[in-house]
Amino acid sequence: MSNKTDKKNLFTRVYKRASKSPFDDHGTILWLACITNDNEEGLNLTYERYIYLHREVNGTICGISVSKQILAENPEFEDMRYLEGIPMYAFLLLHVEEICAFCEVFRDEFIDVFLIPPLDYFAAAEKYWLDIISDD
Repeated sequence: MSNKTDKKNLFTRVYKRASKSPFDDHGTILWLACITNDNEEGLNLTYERYIYLHREVNGTICGISVSKQILAENPEFEDMRYLEGIPMYAFLLLHVEEICAFCEVFRDEFIDVFLIPPLDYFAAAEKYWLDIISDD
């Protein structure tokens, strides 16, 4: 499955119908997918490997959802397709470099949402997430 469209519609999404996630979420931000083509024809993504950030209507982060393929690569998170709290931070730390590189492709869209470039955001987030896990 692939999708060619403008970057903003790929990066952020507000649901048009009820979410299938266990979260009380209103939309998602795509933090990871496979980029198969990025040229003048548009960005082509496939979703065998994905991480979505789920947000409530007010923008609060509920948790993340992870593709089955990424879960298979991380057996310690087996059967945990939706993550929140400490397991979510631990999972994100394992993939922070890959997530950051993906979000750099959406740099302008990322700045529109988080008011900071992905490299700076994830450098700070990595330290913060480590502190959260260490305090647990």
